[in-house]
This record gives sequence, structure tokens and C-alpha cells, in this order.
Amino acid sequence: MRTLKPILVMLAGLLAFFMVTEALYFDMGGFGWRKAKQQFGEYGQALGLEFIAPDFDYQIGQLAGTYESHEVRILPDEQARIEVQLNVPERVELSTLPFHRKIPPSGMKQVESRYSSFNRFFKTRYAAPGLARQLAESESLAEFLEVFQEKWGRQLEYLTLSDTTLTASLRYGWQSYIPGDVVKTLLPDLIELAERFEALSFPGMAAISSRSTINAAN
Repeated sequence: MRTLKPILVMLAGLLAFFMVTEALYFDMGGFGWRKAKQQFGEYGQALGLEFIAPDFDYQIGQLAGTYESHEVRILPDEQARIEVQLNVPERVELSTLPFHRKIPPSGMKQVESRYSSFNRFFKTRYAAPGLARQLAESESLAEFLEVFQEKWGRQLEYLTLSDTTLTASLRYGWQSYIPGDVVKTLLPDLIELAERFEALSFPGMAAISSRSTINAAN
């Protein structure tokens, strides 16, 4: 029994290490990466995106094309990023990462929303004055961000938004990747987020409410 105890302690330690790394999306064994590589082209085809093969075996490749009228790129080898092109006529700089500036960029102002969910989600918040007012007053956007954070907060490394591009980076893997089922479910949510920002930047555009696809559970 005494000889078994160290072995059991070691096995318990290894099991705990494995569970922690999986909970933090480290994928130390590479199982998730290999599965994502195998399924990547298949999920791209289901989304109507072109699969661009990688240059090297240790890469997954990328998906590119048009999805819901937006140009998108899915780049698992590059910080597990998803990029959605935007059409926002006013300057905006939002990020879940804090960019410590003493003054706002030229022609922009700090966005201080009436709603805490917006301010909690975006640590960096700058926009042109007109758009800043729209962002600060939008209750529907704040509510959407609260649900989005609940659904994707643990997996999200960062999300940034400019007047041309929305970029989301994910935490999957010691060697970065994006699981196929995440590609399938996150992309529509990012498109909806992009459309909500575009709608706010065009005052005459209809508000997006009935189209919402996001669900809190994940």
C-alpha cells in the first residue's frame, strides 16, 4: 500500500494538471488542435467560406469570404483570430484591452456609457463625438454585450473594433487554433455585433432587435 501511495499522488497531480490546462484552453496534449485542423475545411464549406491551405504542416490554414454580407477572415494560426470587415463612417476605437492614453486620439472622445455592461466590456472606449453619443445611449447594445460577455468571456482573449474591422482573438491552445463548433457559433454573434455598431453609425438605419441570434447559455 505504501508503494502505491506515491503513484496515486502522482496520477492525481497529473489529472489535476490536465483538468486545469483544459479548463484554461491550453490544449497541452494537442488533441483540440488536431481535431480543429481535421474539421477546419469542412466547417468553412458549411459557412460558405473558402479554405486556404496552410504553407506548413504545423499550421491549420485560414477561411476567407463573405458571410451575411460581411467580408470575414478566420485565422487560427494567427492568435486564433476572427476578423469581420465593418462599414462605419465615423472613427471609433474600442477594445477589451486597456490602452492607457492621457488624452483621446485626435477628433475622438472618451465614451462613457449610461450602462455599466458597455463600460465593463470595453476597457478602451473612444469614438467621434456623434458616434460616442450613440454608443453611450444605446440600451440594446449594452444588453447585447452583457449576454455576449456571459457567453464568450472565458474564451475571449481580446476583442477590438475600429471603423473598418472587428477583431476577436480566442484563447484556444498552446499552439493557437479555433474549434470548428466555435467558428460555427461565434461568427454569427460577431456579425450581429458588427451590424449593431453599423446601425448606430447610420442614424436612419433600422435598429436590430428581432434578428438577434445570441443565446446566453454556452
